[in-house]
Amino acid sequence: MLVEERLSGKQLGAIRAAARRAGLSRDGLAELLANTAGREEPAQLSRREASAVLDKLSAMTGYTR
Repeated sequence: MLVEERLSGKQLGAIRAAARRAGLSRDGLAELLANTAGREEPAQLSRREASAVLDKLSAMTGYTR
């Protein structure tokens, strides 16, 4: 069984900042997380999932990391 590492603090901060830039509400971010990674809260993400969420948020905002 493969255990994935939890997201880093830097990734969590980046997700929150990107969600603000995108104008997402808490519910909007929860929906994005559910659709992208099947999770409800950013803190539940693995590093890989966090990267996918950041890519999606970057596409929405045009902001590159």
